[in-house]
Amino acid sequence: MKNEELSVAEKISTAIKFLLEDNPRSPLTVSCICRIAKVNRSSVYTHHPELIDKIKKSRQEREIPRKKSDASISHSVRLQKDYELRNKALLYVCLELKAELDNIKLFLPHSKNGQKKAS
Repeated sequence: MKNEELSVAEKISTAIKFLLEDNPRSPLTVSCICRIAKVNRSSVYTHHPELIDKIKKSRQEREIPRKKSDASISHSVRLQKDYELRNKALLYVCLELKAELDNIKLFLPHSKNGQKKAS
């Protein structure tokens, strides 16, 4: 069984889509995208400048003219939305880690009764 990993560009694209679908008004930052995509931010700037252009383009495409009522959103509501976004990102990371652990379990030796063999 091969462990197929997404390319950096695919990870970045997926993270952008996740952020845009999750909260279209949240700031789309390189740090946030790299954190969700599990990609080193400095390597994106160094080796993938085309991805920075893609991120900038995504920012420009989603810019929505702000209304006066948007400016009056309270600080607590903004914090709550930020916490919700972080929780969803953490859930995404946990699901990825669980899938990784399940994949590792496939290669662990087990006895007939389902317990790990003693060394």
